[in-house]
Amino acid sequence: MTTSEARLLERLYNRYVVKLASEAYRRLGNLELARDMAQEVFLAACGNAEALCAAPNQAPTWLFRTLQTLLEDERRRRRLLPSMPLEELPEEAQPTDGGGLDQDLRAVLPADLRPADREILLLRLEDRLLFRTISRLLAVNQEACRQRFSRAANRCRKLYLEELVDCGS
Repeated sequence: MTTSEARLLERLYNRYVVKLASEAYRRLGNLELARDMAQEVFLAACGNAEALCAAPNQAPTWLFRTLQTLLEDERRRRRLLPSMPLEELPEEAQPTDGGGLDQDLRAVLPADLRPADREILLLRLEDRLLFRTISRLLAVNQEACRQRFSRAANRCRKLYLEELVDCGS
């Protein structure tokens, strides 16, 4: 990174980091995550310093567009991955002494989950396949694949919540 690129990034950081974090906080409602997002924007800016230096007037737009992309990724992640407080996870999914999950996803999916739901959740979350690839494997179009995944994730959440209610009564 050249000196002029470093100076530009420093000026941009000083001027926009609070604005970026504020926008992220407004959208996420989580201060720590908002600050992390603002930092990620500037990490990306470091990797794109040459282009930003070539068009410094466009740099603020680039920063906020990058933040928008990160926020959309976070929204997508939250929608796709069910989340619940750690203490509410089924006992078999609780962290082990090593701090990580000791079992794979197959072992912690609800037993009552339909086989087709189990299959698509495993392909997407455990095997980390793209919808394009999953749609080919299942011989359906991508939109149908996304809908199947969404419905499977919703049914999985519902079964987890039913398990929690059953455990509590």
